[in-house]
Amino acid sequence: MKKVLVTGSNGLIGRRIVNKLLDGGNYSVCAVSAGMNRNTSAGLQFEKADITSFSQMSDVLNRFQPDAVIHTAAMGSPDKCEENRAEAWKVNVEATAFLAEYCRIHNTYLLHWSTDFVFDGIKGYYTEEDEPNPVSYYGLTKLESERVVLELCPGAAIFRTMLVYGLYKEMTRPNILSRVLDCGKEKRIMRVAADQYRMPTMVDDLASAVISALVKMPSGLFHFSGDEYLSVYDFVLRIAGVFGIPEKLFVPVLSSDLNEKAVRPKKTGFVIARAMSELSYVPTSLNESLLKIKQMSGN
Repeated sequence: MKKVLVTGSNGLIGRRIVNKLLDGGNYSVCAVSAGMNRNTSAGLQFEKADITSFSQMSDVLNRFQPDAVIHTAAMGSPDKCEENRAEAWKVNVEATAFLAEYCRIHNTYLLHWSTDFVFDGIKGYYTEEDEPNPVSYYGLTKLESERVVLELCPGAAIFRTMLVYGLYKEMTRPNILSRVLDCGKEKRIMRVAADQYRMPTMVDDLASAVISALVKMPSGLFHFSGDEYLSVYDFVLRIAGVFGIPEKLFVPVLSSDLNEKAVRPKKTGFVIARAMSELSYVPTSLNESLLKIKQMSGN
């Protein structure tokens, strides 16, 4: 039975990966988070640890001795990274470098999560060969995290993704889907960027890609996203339509009108051919995924 350690296990991606690993029954899972465990799945080993504390992480790693590390933990808010640059560097770069060095020394497979925010958003439809050029400090820290992984642990894989959505009870951080649903429940107006374009990604698809990666153990960069390219505003309207929320609650605005601390790339989108060919990745269609989430959540 392969032993897998997942950082950021209370987050949207980390939590879904933990569930997917345990559902298959072929993995021993150690979930690591700075907060209290929010995953009640049977058979889970949980460790409360700060990924920036190398002594805490060394203790967890040395006791569990994983065959693979899935590193999803990060400071993921672009605005928070902009305002807390020292902390963002420590979390996103230094903690990642520590894990990469550990995995290299112990011959442990490392799968590191990154973002479309490593690109400037001018070109759109980026491939793994396109040159990154982040426009925010968050994007810069994630690009640097990629570089330290590739330098310190050449056998590692880096999964870039974008605008990930999903739903859990007691989520530690909202995603675009939960924010839209909250606005619907509270009858609250939400201003949404109409000039930012993405390929929204269902979290379940990413968890399935992890299972494939743990079997095939590829290395290098991979792009993962949904298969539909649309504005963030249009995505919000699609959510509203499926969940029966009045469209009038959502107001299209320009990015500049949102007064956010961090600049967001205008147009990203990924070419996902490598993920499809090497990891058999097939994204769920947008409407199908939203209907599935609605049925499972009872909304």
